[in-house]
Amino acid sequence: MPGCLLCEDSRPNYLVQSSKLFIFFVFLILVNFSCGTKVSKECRFPGAPAHSSVTFTKENLGPGAVATYSCERGFELLGPSRRVCQNGEWLPEGIPFCALFRTA
Repeated sequence: MPGCLLCEDSRPNYLVQSSKLFIFFVFLILVNFSCGTKVSKECRFPGAPAHSSVTFTKENLGPGAVATYSCERGFELLGPSRRVCQNGEWLPEGIPFCALFRTA
């Protein structure tokens, strides 16, 4: 069967070719790790709670971008006011929210 790595009528070439392919993939993985190659992921829009605004330190939402949250007048922010994009995720996790501020 063409392209079959484990066939009943396996020929020595199939085993040699599959071994070379395996070694090639291991080599690629090792090169990526040894060179410190990282795939930097952009973050998606982090969301904005009701009665809030969110501003960013960068136009693109790539690694290192900071989202800063603030609430409209009369509301207070509960949760982190700043979140940072790292490897495709906003940290810390969880979107803050704006609660109606009441005075006693």
